[in-house]
Amino acid sequence: MAAAVGRWRLSGANGWGAGLSAGRAVPVTVTADGVVAGRAVLALRPAPGGPLDPAALAATVGGLTPPPAMAVGDGEIILAVPRRGRVLRWDGGRLAFVPWITLPGLGRGDAAVLERAGGLLAVSAVGARRVAALDPRAGLVFDDAQLPAGHALRDLAAGAAGEILLLLRAPGGGSVWGWRPGWEGVRRRARLPDGAADAARLLKDAEGRSYAFDRAGGRLIELGPDGSRAGEWTPLEALRERFAPLPVAVEPDPARGWRLRVPPRFGQPSAPPIPWPAPPAWPAFGPDGEGLRLPPEAEVGRPPYGAAGTLEVGPLDGRLPRVVWDRVEVDGALPAGTAVRVSTRTSESESPPTDDVPWSPPHRLVGGKGEEDGMDVAVQSAPGRFLWLRLELEGGSATPLVRAVTAGFPRRGIVDYLPAVFREQDQDTRFLERFVGALEQTWAPLEEAAASFDRQLRPQTAEPAMLGFLASWLDQPLEPGWGEADRRRAVEHAAEHLFLRGTPRGVQAALRLHLAARRGVDPARLAGQPFIWEHFRSRYPARAGAGRGAPGALFGSEVLRRLRLGASELGEGTLRDLGAPGTDAVAVHAHRFTVFVPRALAPGPDDLAALRAVLRREQPAGAVGEVVVVEPRMRVGAQATLGVDTTLGVYPTARLAAAGDTDAPAARLDYDCLLADAGPGAGPAAAAGGPGRGPLPWRVG
Repeated sequence: MAAAVGRWRLSGANGWGAGLSAGRAVPVTVTADGVVAGRAVLALRPAPGGPLDPAALAATVGGLTPPPAMAVGDGEIILAVPRRGRVLRWDGGRLAFVPWITLPGLGRGDAAVLERAGGLLAVSAVGARRVAALDPRAGLVFDDAQLPAGHALRDLAAGAAGEILLLLRAPGGGSVWGWRPGWEGVRRRARLPDGAADAARLLKDAEGRSYAFDRAGGRLIELGPDGSRAGEWTPLEALRERFAPLPVAVEPDPARGWRLRVPPRFGQPSAPPIPWPAPPAWPAFGPDGEGLRLPPEAEVGRPPYGAAGTLEVGPLDGRLPRVVWDRVEVDGALPAGTAVRVSTRTSESESPPTDDVPWSPPHRLVGGKGEEDGMDVAVQSAPGRFLWLRLELEGGSATPLVRAVTAGFPRRGIVDYLPAVFREQDQDTRFLERFVGALEQTWAPLEEAAASFDRQLRPQTAEPAMLGFLASWLDQPLEPGWGEADRRRAVEHAAEHLFLRGTPRGVQAALRLHLAARRGVDPARLAGQPFIWEHFRSRYPARAGAGRGAPGALFGSEVLRRLRLGASELGEGTLRDLGAPGTDAVAVHAHRFTVFVPRALAPGPDDLAALRAVLRREQPAGAVGEVVVVEPRMRVGAQATLGVDTTLGVYPTARLAAAGDTDAPAARLDYDCLLADAGPGAGPAAAAGGPGRGPLPWRVG
């Protein structure tokens, strides 16, 4: 089945069709009514008087920012309450706001502004001439600043590198200033352009950009990281899609101005978006943090979005007379309670059709049914070179989110393989095309899957969901913490080393893959690591001067650690009756092997336990392996082969290990550590006054 030859894709990148007009003989026009055609999505316009209207809920600037006296983020809600003289903090266990630190310098009737700036809290009052930074750990005022004469504070926000941005108002207009605790005063960053009648708030979008909001003009001006001007005034609705939704529900309240509802899963990464209206079961709080008992039918104001909106685009050129348009694909998301109606009409002229050319019966895509990222409808209009497209959005409590719309032409399918008598263009033929097209929509994914199946068998081109199947076919476990790149490397490794499973090379490659994913590096950077020593190689008599890994190489200690007079310490040697020491390497442990891993690749007990689990999985039947962690030191007779079980490294810093913690990497005095005042990479410190004189300086890290 052939796909459509040509496509028109409409999205915010081309102005929903308006940007297609440049250089074309037939310009495309776009008519929007009740919708916001943004660069990211097409959505319904916020309803006047609703919670997204800055004039109706000024505390949140239409849902773009928390109220001035509240800071929200990273699973934390903080409230400044001058009436109670406290800063309150949300306690998820009690489901209530609890006192945190004392609030200095504000009166009971003040309207507070609060911001979390790193480890400090910046707090002041609207119209005040002082701003304070509080240290929550000490519960004290860390520092405060005096604002310039004639200037009053309107809002504050966290800037870059711990700096606090201040929005000040003076008779000459608004301006943005910067202050950091410890500075003697504040520093001017930007003067807002003339015409800012009411610069009232500072906002931050989802990517951390700062803006000043002019309430009277309903517009924003972008600021640089240090508060300097980085743009001009822009209507708020043109930038709304840059802001992330609030993680809590802030509703209009007739008596208090606003009230807060906290979702049960607040702060969790998988928390669902906040619905409107918030469920009555969610705990409600007033601006002072007090719990509210609201009836289920408590007033919450108007819905956030308008009930309906329309976008019309056309003409889209099909390039040939009487072309049969194929389908309209809608890429987006439809929440419950929303819908999108798609209708079309065609003409042989580029002029808009007259009223006697009706729109096709609309096809209604209903939300809440899981229809996402693949919604499409067949074009039911008569053949014609030019196509006009209409999208009608329905909502109210939520809005459809349309990311892009694609119109394909001409129609190609199994109808083209029918005899000519069935392909004559009449009403019956168009019905046959639509009927068969419904079957083609079922077959198309199967044909695409068959055509691309060879691509799904390659680790580097397979879909992420396919990697698990490929790994299971190759008997390659995928660890839960691996990312997509690690999973692809694991499947590729399994395909390359399938016939090496159980061999030293195969075990080494599997361990290297695990260590590379654990440390976040490419396996190629760990060439030669970890090193595997098979114990049967120790059967040759040891002699000095032999090459690495060759018969007779000096490697490790003797096999059974026999008790030898004058050489063994009390408690170390063992009495054995298994023949001569020269035959131990042949008679004992010939089926064993040791994996030597540098400490840098297995720094903690969890890393070592995970590595041992991989070794148990990969070692062949009948063989027994063990993991030995190599510290950066040399021990002749026990650890003495460079690149295998010995690492030349820096002098370790002395660290006191917990009693009984045998896996903790602790340095031992007079064994692998010197007490010396030396930085990383330095040698032992020289004695004071020259060699052999005075004590060594020391440091325990």
